[in-house]
Parts: sequence; structure tokens; C-alpha cells
Amino acid sequence: MHRKIKKGITEHWKNFRIWCRDSNLMNQRAGPNVMYIPTDYEHWANTCSHAIMILPSILASELLIWKTEQKFAIITLTNSRVTLPNVLTLDGCNDEQCPVVPRNSSFPTYAAYEFCSRSYGASLVLLFVISTLFHWISWTQSHWKKRSHAGCCVRRPSLNKFFHICDRTTIYFFIAGSYSPWLMLHETHQSIMWLQWAIWLAAVLGTMYTFIFLEKFKLLETLFYLFVGIVPGVLALMYNPSHSTSSGFTELALGGTFYIFGVLVFKCDGIIPFAHAIWHTFVTAGAISHYYGIYKHFYSS
Repeated sequence: MHRKIKKGITEHWKNFRIWCRDSNLMNQRAGPNVMYIPTDYEHWANTCSHAIMILPSILASELLIWKTEQKFAIITLTNSRVTLPNVLTLDGCNDEQCPVVPRNSSFPTYAAYEFCSRSYGASLVLLFVISTLFHWISWTQSHWKKRSHAGCCVRRPSLNKFFHICDRTTIYFFIAGSYSPWLMLHETHQSIMWLQWAIWLAAVLGTMYTFIFLEKFKLLETLFYLFVGIVPGVLALMYNPSHSTSSGFTELALGGTFYIFGVLVFKCDGIIPFAHAIWHTFVTAGAISHYYGIYKHFYSS
């Protein structure tokens, strides 16, 4: 009985995949060191699934910059006066109107907030802009000449290849930008302070690797993405002094879960129709989760 059910499911799945290819919803799976060539429908879905996030990401980035200015506009040394031995407040404010900031507190500096706001915001916007441009150019150039599984470095228009490299390298910088608020604005354990610069070094090394070995070692490239994306989060969670949901690690873990499940779908081009567009949906969900956590725990108060 069990074998009959399994055989029936396998047969139906096989017929479904054949129908998808016949309906131009999916192409044959690509081989090693060869790019998957999406169908026109997949090109459209790949482009639109990230294009719709460009404007929201720009607004979200500007909101973080504005909140940084708002957060620190009230804390100015030139107009402050000492009202208690160890606190600063503003003239003309009572305790209910103005925040009280300890002189020797570990509150992040304006420079830290400014760097996180702009680096995270820029990486967020670039992620969706570069991805949209790459898929739109790929879609456009797919009609220039007969398509073939010629691989990444052979017989590909240079503009397409350039934006493919940019698309892959942007992911590394997006990972670094996403972790920066948690590592710089959150109370970070001394044992992992080195992560603040290590994530950006990993982004640079990942960029160099992409320029040299684009699409040549697909599994290794995927493992590198997972390593850079998972290890800092695991270490930050292990060394988090509070170990509570108030620190934002719930949103950090939820976003990471979206990305990991998305990677599994990402590797299914030619197996699942619109796999890359579904991967884009997981990326969007992960980005929203991380942004919500960053805004809620570091900017909204």
C-alpha cells in the first residue's frame, strides 16, 4: 500500500514537471558550471518579485536615517546642562519630556547609529535594485539571440555578466549590513567584538571570490553564503548577555530561518517552477523580519 502511494505521488510529480515545461513555466535543470536559463514567465516573475520592494526599501532606509537624527537631536552638548551628578538633560525640559542619558552609559554613539543606518539602508536598497536590474537585463537579452546553456563565462553579453556579479556580491554586503545594527547598537560581548569588522571582511572576500569563480563551484558558493549568514547570528545569540526576546534576537532568528528555507528553494531551479521567484519571496520575508527587529529594538524607542 505504501509503495503504491509513493509510486502514485512520484508519477503525478513527474507529469506535473512535464506539464510545466510544455507550458513554458520551467526549463530543464542546468548542469554543473552552467547557468539555469529561465523561461519568459520565470524572467517576469524574477524581475517583478524584487522590483515591488525597491520603493519600500528606499522609504525604510530613509526612515532609519531620520530616526537617527531624531534620536540624537535631543542630546546636544552645546545646549545641555548638568542637573544631577551623573546625568545630562536639556534646558527647558522636565523629566517626562526629555530622555535622561547617563554620562558613562554604554549607549551607542551617534557615529555608530549613523553608520548602521546608512550601511544597512544602502545594502537593503541595493539588494532589490541590483537584483531587479540583473533579472530585467537577463530577460531583455534572452531575446537578442538563440538561448543556450553555454555557461556563465562563455557567450554571455558582458552587461548581463556584470550585473550577475553585482547581484551575487550585493548579497554579501547585505548580510554584513543586516548584522551591523545587532553587533554595534546592541550590547555585544567582548569575545565577539571582532565580528563588527569580520562581517565586512567576509563581504570583501566573498566579492573577490565571485569575481574569480562566478558559477564555477555552485555548492561551495552556496556554503560560503550560508557560513557568512549563519555564523555571526549563532555567535551573537550564544554571547547575548540578556538571552531575552527584548533584545531582538527573535526577529533575527526568524529572518535567518526564512533565508535558509529560501536557499533550499533557490537550489531547485528546473525542479520547482518559479523556484527563483519563490526564493525572492523568502528573501523579502527575511528582510522584513530583520528590518522590523532593527527598527523596533534600536530605533523606535
